[in-house]
Amino acid sequence: MSGPESWIALAAAIALDAYLGASLGAGAGRWHPKALIGRTLAWSEARLNRPHRSARDRRLRGALALAAAVIAAVVAGAALAGLARAAPIVWVPLALLACALIDLRTEHEDARALAAALASGDGAAAHARLARLSARDPAALDAYGVARAGIEGVLARFASGWLGPVAAWAALGPAGLLGYWVVAVAGERLGGRAQRLADFGAASRAAARGLATVTDRLAGLVLVAGAAPSAGADAAAAWRTLRGQRAAWTVAAAAGALGLALGGPRRYPARTVQAPWIGAGRARAGADDILGALALVRAGALVSFALVVLAAAASAA
Repeated sequence: MSGPESWIALAAAIALDAYLGASLGAGAGRWHPKALIGRTLAWSEARLNRPHRSARDRRLRGALALAAAVIAAVVAGAALAGLARAAPIVWVPLALLACALIDLRTEHEDARALAAALASGDGAAAHARLARLSARDPAALDAYGVARAGIEGVLARFASGWLGPVAAWAALGPAGLLGYWVVAVAGERLGGRAQRLADFGAASRAAARGLATVTDRLAGLVLVAGAAPSAGADAAAAWRTLRGQRAAWTVAAAAGALGLALGGPRRYPARTVQAPWIGAGRARAGADDILGALALVRAGALVSFALVVLAAAASAA
């Protein structure tokens, strides 16, 4: 990105998110940027995904729909950035847009409430809070499993809902942010498990998996860096655990840093996923471990914020 204004807008968006959380987008409802992206993708799917067409044709149409949506988002973002360079006041609404599309505070509020419910032994409240952090079936989990699922939900939302968008803006400005969310939302809306999306959503699933791999690796490295200044976190163990994984770097870094065993078999309402355990620590996680994961995520976010501020200062020099 050229010029310090874009970096400053990103730093302002991060600070606003820390203070306001999702309240900035509260009330936007159907006009929230992600809702608009979702409706646009649903419209294209309804018109292009015809069951009488061949599987090859549906796959091609799905790929073209995704490409068109990404190109439109990137062009729109680049146009907004160009307008902001000509009229710097435009960076203000762009910072607000970025704040609406990154979210760390809301996840912290949900996770703290989950930790409080577990600490008080309120299973019903814990299950209700877990539903805001994870798609896991709480009825199939004991208290330790609820805590682990909550931690993994915090880590997943940090990687995809906060760090991914921040990194996308850092790389390409508003164009990167909008393009990121088109791919992410397409993975959810067009890449679902419904039979009608098996072919049409193939490109969206592949693109979302690729994006998730990049954000997972980036988040894992950021959490290793964040573990260094965090009390009670072991940065060396985080790095060792991460190095032993071909995937799930975010979970591996947190498991090593916090001395936990995460992952393992996961049961969802419609299916069970057999997966290995990650980390050599305790599987018996509790409320304090959720708070430890939040502290680690905050440290990683502070490291990222510091890098954004340094980039702003360097570009202004």
